[in-house]
Amino acid sequence: MARISALRLTAATLALAAAGTSNTAWADCATTTAGDGIVTLACGNTITSSTINRSGNNPSTIANYQAIEAPLNVTIGSGITITGWGLIVYNGTQPASTTSRPLNVINNGSISHTVGWDDPSESDGLNVGTNSGPIRYSGNGSVTTNGTANATGNFVGSTALALYASGLGNSVTFGSLAVPVSATFSGESGIHMVAENSSLDAWFAGGTITATRRDFGVSALSIQAADTMNLTMTGGTVVTGGIDVSLTAGPGHSASSALTVTTDAQVTNSYVAGAGLTASSREAGANVTLTNGALFNVANIGVLLSPIGGAARFTTAAGTTINQTGTTGAVRTGLWFSPTGTGSLTADLSGAINASGTGMLLQPANGNASVTIRSGGSVSGGTAGIQVLQNAGATGTVTIANAGTLSGATAAINGTPAGTAFTLTNSGTMSGTVNVSGAAVSGSLFTNSGTWNAGTGNSAFSGSMINSGTLNMADGAANTLTVSGNLVLNAGSVLRLDVGSTNAATDKVLVTGTASLAGGVSALPTSGNFTPGTYTILTANGGVSGTFSPLTTQPNAQARLTYDANNVFLVLVSTTGFTASSSTSERVMLNAATVTTNTANAYSTRIIGRIEGGTPLYNQTFAAAFADTSVQNGVTAARTAITAAGGPGIIIGAPVRTASTTSSVTTTGTTTYSLAGMAAVTTAEVLVGPNSTTTGQRTVCTGISTLPGTTLPTCGTGSPINTTVVSGQINTNTNVETTYTIDQSRTDTTTTTLNETYELNGQVVAVGTVHAEVQSGLFDLSGRLLGRLAQVEPGRAGWADAYRFRVSQGGQRDAWGLAGGISLPLGERLTLAAGIGHGNLDIAVPGAAESGTVKLTELGAALRFDSGGFGASLAVVHGFGDAGTSRAAYGKSDARYDVRMTGAALEMGQTFDLGGVTLRPVAGIDWVRISTDGFTETDTLGLVVGKQTHERARASAGLTLARDFGPVMLAVSGRYLAILSGGERNVPVAFALASARSLTMTGPSEPDTAMLGARAILPLGKGVKLSLAYDGKLGSGYTAHSGNLGLSVAF
Repeated sequence: MARISALRLTAATLALAAAGTSNTAWADCATTTAGDGIVTLACGNTITSSTINRSGNNPSTIANYQAIEAPLNVTIGSGITITGWGLIVYNGTQPASTTSRPLNVINNGSISHTVGWDDPSESDGLNVGTNSGPIRYSGNGSVTTNGTANATGNFVGSTALALYASGLGNSVTFGSLAVPVSATFSGESGIHMVAENSSLDAWFAGGTITATRRDFGVSALSIQAADTMNLTMTGGTVVTGGIDVSLTAGPGHSASSALTVTTDAQVTNSYVAGAGLTASSREAGANVTLTNGALFNVANIGVLLSPIGGAARFTTAAGTTINQTGTTGAVRTGLWFSPTGTGSLTADLSGAINASGTGMLLQPANGNASVTIRSGGSVSGGTAGIQVLQNAGATGTVTIANAGTLSGATAAINGTPAGTAFTLTNSGTMSGTVNVSGAAVSGSLFTNSGTWNAGTGNSAFSGSMINSGTLNMADGAANTLTVSGNLVLNAGSVLRLDVGSTNAATDKVLVTGTASLAGGVSALPTSGNFTPGTYTILTANGGVSGTFSPLTTQPNAQARLTYDANNVFLVLVSTTGFTASSSTSERVMLNAATVTTNTANAYSTRIIGRIEGGTPLYNQTFAAAFADTSVQNGVTAARTAITAAGGPGIIIGAPVRTASTTSSVTTTGTTTYSLAGMAAVTTAEVLVGPNSTTTGQRTVCTGISTLPGTTLPTCGTGSPINTTVVSGQINTNTNVETTYTIDQSRTDTTTTTLNETYELNGQVVAVGTVHAEVQSGLFDLSGRLLGRLAQVEPGRAGWADAYRFRVSQGGQRDAWGLAGGISLPLGERLTLAAGIGHGNLDIAVPGAAESGTVKLTELGAALRFDSGGFGASLAVVHGFGDAGTSRAAYGKSDARYDVRMTGAALEMGQTFDLGGVTLRPVAGIDWVRISTDGFTETDTLGLVVGKQTHERARASAGLTLARDFGPVMLAVSGRYLAILSGGERNVPVAFALASARSLTMTGPSEPDTAMLGARAILPLGKGVKLSLAYDGKLGSGYTAHSGNLGLSVAF
């Protein structure tokens, strides 16, 4: 960096001596090195001196030059002020470090160079540099300098903030997208940022950047990078002295390195050779966008785009303005496109460009230039709106499309394009001459569908032209439009011309090719009155086809158009006299109808009665609300119909609204018409002969006198007279038009109908299901003692069992009981057994509000035969008991009745000893018959049930595996039980009040089931054994779980 002279040191020392003794609040800067080698430079209020600090652990330093060869974090806190020689921070080395050394600066205070030094190496406010890593700057602190380096003839001026990163890959970042910088920067140059061989990103949000010197090479904001560059400015940053951004071709540059600028800055530059914004890009191009609110006020150039190859894209949003106001600058233009080689331009303009010189200056070489002025956008120049300059040999094309406003005091467009094509399209308003010639234009096209005000001088276009809009040459002076190609004037187009007293004083169109005519001509005198004569208004060397229509003159004159092969002539004829005539006409004008709307309410209520969603038993619609007596009578009738069809065992719910819609019908009333007023307007119609007009009563209206009424007056043809105006006459016809204004009013009625449907639904409750469940419960209990006796063991013993089981089959049946018996041998192969048992079973019927209990006592005997491993047993059982039921539906109904059962079972099996494991296949068949006494339930709606008898037969087959584990024997078994007959559970019932109406209550049928069991037998002493058993049965919709605790004593 800079050398420190003795003179500077002396000046700084004097400044410190003067300030340091009077303000004890001033503190020095300090450097500290962390364990990871990162150095922190933190400053308090400091007056720096022109000295150097190289230590990373300096507790107190006032040196302005901090040369720290390490990663460095610089912090200037809020409220901190650094004055004197400002601050220079550098952490690079020679040669550059191979390990990245980031240099981060956070400035929230105030840094100023205040000694006014004129050496550019040491007159900056804050100078940050490195060759060994990236630079990142953030914070909203200010940086200023009063240095005058540029004033003494140095190439580089004194800069408020300078950020310089050299070395490959060392980028510069200023602020961030999330936290942009908003601060004050002021010096001969405001900010100068360089990423010599890498990328640079900068974000601003408001603040001010000021260059106090206006000179060559001095900008308020100057940015240079080799790789991709991004500059984003929001919040209306105030820039005094211009913006200069450029991409260089350093080692860090690549073909994809692009330049992007997005700004709404308020830029001024009064330097006569300066620019508001200069953007120099390379092959990847540039995107420069002025967003809403951007304002450029400059003396010389508003925006200068200089792409070296690549595409420069320039966009202005609505609400942006570029004002070039200087009168002595070398270029003086709002937008200057000055590329190198194949550099191209795409300009999309929705804002305003105003220039005292040229609105836009286009100088493409071998790249294309395309300019689009959007509706609402404008380009204007004190000389030309757009100037096109191309050197000979250029290959780029030029395209200009105006949908907004394009104007120039002398020319809308001037130039001599030398490229391969030129296209001009106007659909907006273009004012000023068009003088474009050159090799690129001769085969190109000028299309006008808007308005071209060309009457400021002569125009010449070296190509063809198509006009579908207004071509206005009238300005009170004679002008010539030369089209060096073909001319097409489409239907609907207008050619406006000045007509003088001679041919030479009249506007004319000269076409070197053909002229195709279909539009109109409007002629205006240059002196207020037409001079009779014949005037040539168009000449086409290639021939004229078609005719103009219509021809109008202002003021009206007797005129016509004549044609020959190559010319169009306007012939004005002198008048020979004046005539007068009169006419009347009448018309009716209707005022908007005044409508009064009355409202009325109506009802349509439908009552439906049905049983369990079936076919309606009652279906009537009433023209009344639901609460009306007639509708409530319909509800009562629906209940009666449901009860009659469903009998006493029917529940009828409250009416439920199932549909509700509203429909409105508006009836239009009769319209009444009345006369609100009448007005007469007199107009003078001037016609130049030869012509004709209609005099007399042109139109007449009838029915006016009958108002007010319901019939609308009508108007039709009266008694018209066709009057001829002969050649040379001017006729003035006075027409009086009477307008009758008619009021119209009517009253409409809107009827709103509430359409509702209510349904009453009867439900037949399945009462008495519990009695079918009693049957199932009896079969459940009867199988316990019968099955136990059929599986009696041979030998002499007494036994006792306690059991509990639960059956889930739609509802739930829970039971518990006790059983006991004795077995006695009758010889070597026969064993006789007898037993007794008692069980209790509880029944719960879901959804029917019914429950029941069954108590059953059983007596039985069995005879067993054994031979070798084969064994067979026959058991018979008889039981008796009672059942009790309770029902909560239709009141409280109870019943109690006796039950009986008889059953028999035969079972046989063969035992195989498989070396410690006993295998026993078994098969069996059982039969049970149950009977219940007839009964009548209590309560008025009780059921009457007769005596019932039901039988069930089952067959089964299975397998048992057993093994001794010491004194304990464990066994598992599986068996399939098939219902042979009697699986259904049906009970005929009738209500006591309607005994003739019989219902059949059905319980779930008993399905085939698979039974899995496990058993453990534990010896408790001599001849005494304890057994524990579990059995589970599974079938379709059926599950049962039972547990058994048994004790046997051999004697």
